[in-house]
Order: sequence, then structure tokens, then C-alpha cells
Amino acid sequence: MEKFRTDSEWLKVQVQCLASCLASQPNTMAVFDCPWDDYCREFCGGKIANPGCTNLQRFAKREFRKNKNRCWILANVISEAAKAVAQSENPAENLMGLLEKVLIGEGMREGRGMGNCFAGNLRGSEGFRPELRDPFNQIQHAMAGVEIGYRYGRIGCALAKWQESEAQDIKLYDVTCPLGIGLNDKNYDRLAESVREAIGDKSCLEDETDEH
Repeated sequence: MEKFRTDSEWLKVQVQCLASCLASQPNTMAVFDCPWDDYCREFCGGKIANPGCTNLQRFAKREFRKNKNRCWILANVISEAAKAVAQSENPAENLMGLLEKVLIGEGMREGRGMGNCFAGNLRGSEGFRPELRDPFNQIQHAMAGVEIGYRYGRIGCALAKWQESEAQDIKLYDVTCPLGIGLNDKNYDRLAESVREAIGDKSCLEDETDEH
């Protein structure tokens, strides 16, 4: 742990660490950078969020507030995430890691809807094709289909469909799982467009407007 020379310096660090802890909680929009990350993580019990997913979380929350079209929200968040990972060594892997934490949660099952980076549950499916609509969080369902395809391939997709009871979700996996299966470092930046084409109705295939 970092050693601090004076009591005032130690207090300053604790204040900044506390700000980082608060900024990492899902219901706050502020983001503070703590210059003593290791100490702050220990101070906060290891709960400081990754800055990359925190930034994407804030972007997603803004989209949730301003945009009624769920298909466009998903595409915009994916596009923003793709920009964030563009200079990384493994952009496809990093893209999926960011999107999972922000739109799905800490995990597909036990951690679903949880975690410091999770942007929240947004009900509805406006902008989805009629046969893919659901009154619940269809953004999360669509992202889960891509994630299952990317992580577990065709076998994972078949198992996910077998466990589903809702016809619209089975159809959603039919069109989103292949996007994850085919995702790689050469085409990751086209995922947002591919998702729109796979799930979107006419309103999501047109150019986005303020009315969306």
C-alpha cells in the first residue's frame, strides 16, 4: 500500500478514494479519477469500476433517457463501445466485455442485472421487428444472444434456445447468436450496424432522428 508522508496527504487520498467509491455506484453519474488506484480499491473493498465501462455506462444511461427506440439505443451503445476499444490489442474481446458489463451485468445468470457498470433495466422493445418484441428488457435479451454466440458458439446458442419458453426470445436468439459467432477483430466495428439489420423494424433501419 502507498505510504503517505503527512496526515493531511493521507486524508486527501481518503477523500478522493471515497469520491471514487461513490462514483462507481450504479445510481450516480459522476466519475472521479483516483490517482492511487490500488489503495482506493482496498479502501472501497475492491468495488471501483473500470473507467472504460463507467464511461460506457454513463453513455447508455443518457441514451435510456433521451431515446424511445430500443433498437437504436442498443446500436448506439454498441457503436460507442466499439470506438472505446478501437486502439486495443483485442478489440472484439474487449468490446464484448464492455457490453456485457453495461447491458447484461456481471454475468449471464447469477450476475445478471448486477455490478457497478450495469446501466440498468430498460423495459420495452420499440424499434424491434414485431416478432421479436417483448415488454421486458429486450435490449438485454438481444445483447445476451450476441454474447452467447461469441462465448459459446452454436452449442451454447442451441442450449439457450432450448431453455427459453418465450417464442419471441427464441426468434431473437436465432438472429443475434450468429452475430456473436461471426464476431472477430476485423469486423467488430460493424456489429452495431449488423444488430440493427438483424433485429430492427423500419424505424431502426432508417437514419436516426430526434423523434426516435
